[in-house]
Amino acid sequence: MEFQQNSFRLLLQLQQSTDGSYIWSETADGRLQDLSCIDHLAQQLVRDLAAPAKEGVARRQSERKESCDAYLQGRYHWKLGTPDSIRNSIASFTKAVETDSNYAAAWAALSEALLVSSVFGLLPPAIPIRG
Repeated sequence: MEFQQNSFRLLLQLQQSTDGSYIWSETADGRLQDLSCIDHLAQQLVRDLAAPAKEGVARRQSERKESCDAYLQGRYHWKLGTPDSIRNSIASFTKAVETDSNYAAAWAALSEALLVSSVFGLLPPAIPIRG
């Protein structure tokens, strides 16, 4: 749509209040004489918020205590920064993602630990990971 004097673009975004991450975002282009695009955008927002949560979607945090505990143990070992503790962090992060395969923070930490381990020769670069 080419913008003219009586046209507008509306951007509607929802953010998590805890961490500022975006959970929904849409735009609508319209003209001041016809505001039906705003109604359409509102209907889409209601429809998307009322939809049941999708299975298999990655989450920043896990709802499983076992996964959270393994992740925190991994962070502890990672912070120590020794070759043995980094190996231990990989084992803990692996346990976290095996018990909750949608645990995004654990996957990110595991990938970082594996990368550092392979760069510094702590582990061979080819490690089988079940996901």
